[in-house]
Amino acid sequence: MRAVRSSHPAVMVAVTVVVIIATLLPAAQAASRPANPFEVAAVFPPWWSRQRMEAAVGDAGAISTYGGVGAIAVVHGGNDLPQRLRRAGAWLILDPQAALFCGAVSF
Repeated sequence: MRAVRSSHPAVMVAVTVVVIIATLLPAAQAASRPANPFEVAAVFPPWWSRQRMEAAVGDAGAISTYGGVGAIAVVHGGNDLPQRLRRAGAWLILDPQAALFCGAVSF
């Protein structure tokens, strides 16, 4: 296997950041599993609009709060809410209290 070499420092910084995130993301998700499976914070792809997030949540539940980062929504719903949100496109399912660091705001 050949080592990746780049003369541009920004490329190496970007690669390092991706590796760190890929390493820490599973640990963060495991540490912040929802205590209540009927209320979760769902993290959707960052390029999704609020309208697309609302459509994805659909019948799974109702969005009660959005995060300060637009890709997070706190969702209330019924049985198997986390599984339904993952099938709808959510990348992560977190405990809403753990997602407060993202600056959740109510409406």
